Amino acid sequence: MNTKLFVQKGAINLLLLYPFILTLPVGTSFTSICFGLLTAFTLVYGYLEFKTLKLSRKLLLFTIPFFIYLLGMINTDDISYGLKFISRNTTILLFPFIFMILKKANIPFVLILKSYLLGSLISSIYLIGLFIYNFNLGLKFYVVVTMDIFHSTYLGMYFVLAAVIALNFYFQEKKKTFLFLFLFFLFSSILTGSRIIFIAAFLTTIFSCLYLTPKKYLYLVIIFVFSIFSLIILFVPAIKEKFNQFSSLEKLTFDKENYHSLSSRLAKIEASIKVINKFPLFGTGTGDLHKELITEYKKMDFTMGYKKRYNPHNQYLDNLVRNGIIGGGISLLCFYLIPFIIAIRAKNKLLLSFIIIVSIVSITESILDVHRGIVFYGFFLSFFSLLKNQNIESNKK
Repeated sequence: MNTKLFVQKGAINLLLLYPFILTLPVGTSFTSICFGLLTAFTLVYGYLEFKTLKLSRKLLLFTIPFFIYLLGMINTDDISYGLKFISRNTTILLFPFIFMILKKANIPFVLILKSYLLGSLISSIYLIGLFIYNFNLGLKFYVVVTMDIFHSTYLGMYFVLAAVIALNFYFQEKKKTFLFLFLFFLFSSILTGSRIIFIAAFLTTIFSCLYLTPKKYLYLVIIFVFSIFSLIILFVPAIKEKFNQFSSLEKLTFDKENYHSLSSRLAKIEASIKVINKFPLFGTGTGDLHKELITEYKKMDFTMGYKKRYNPHNQYLDNLVRNGIIGGGISLLCFYLIPFIIAIRAKNKLLLSFIIIVSIVSITESILDVHRGIVFYGFFLSFFSLLKNQNIESNKK
């Protein structure tokens, strides 16, 4: 086997492995090691194929936020945190180049998607086992999931995407196994206990019903879906207690006597808006987000906020706080609007579904502040963007 073929096969095998281990209940060091090896193999392959490589303007657009983060170091005081943040976000720079380079090596699109489904299936089975064993724990189940697997919102986001991918396979291959997997992943996503994932799963179910259900049964099916989701809210402790937090709020502002998740989130939003008003154009600087938020948390007497150094828990506010209306606004266009437009124009249903799912979760999470969110976003944004249309069968070759 010659060097080029060895490097090519190594890179492709790592590309197949990456989405599999991404969803598993293992430490992030495994994905980091896999990503490091994938990058190394890809760079060597790119060097060997340098003369025939073609850059993709579409994928290059997705790298712009990384350079905005770099520019944001100019007005940063906390250089150490800024560099750590940038190092975590190297995936949004490198994944577009990895897929541009490996595109010439015939990326096995279908196998990569099935690898992701297999990893999601293993984690789903494990989650359901935890749920049955800890059924009566209520909100404590949220903690169990976070300790035994990883953050439930990110896990749920992975499962919702797995459901969409399984449904896409069902439409293409007409195998009932994929329809079962679609329902199974939706069920698993609901059990994670996260409100925003519950809403995302509900919307995914409704839109799927529009595609799958004959018109004469559509209203009955939608009523049935509403009923099932309502019963889950009423009788599943982990979900019920999450939604009961709405009734504990006297008004939609932070209550320093109420440290429930919902009240805390309102505090983060209030503090973020105050910081944006202080630094409207260029933001706090890439590395000073926490420092400025902590100042506001202390003024609000939000003890948990400054002790735990909470980020905004909202990706839209996160970028605007960090890099201002100018840099943050451009980043948000590249993260959400541009991929959305590309998906619509290309009729790329998987990319469109992915962007919608990420956009919904970004309302309650700063997903690009943490490893689990950054690598998920960076990988699948680049991957789905290479699909020529909604038909994954056309990409098998």
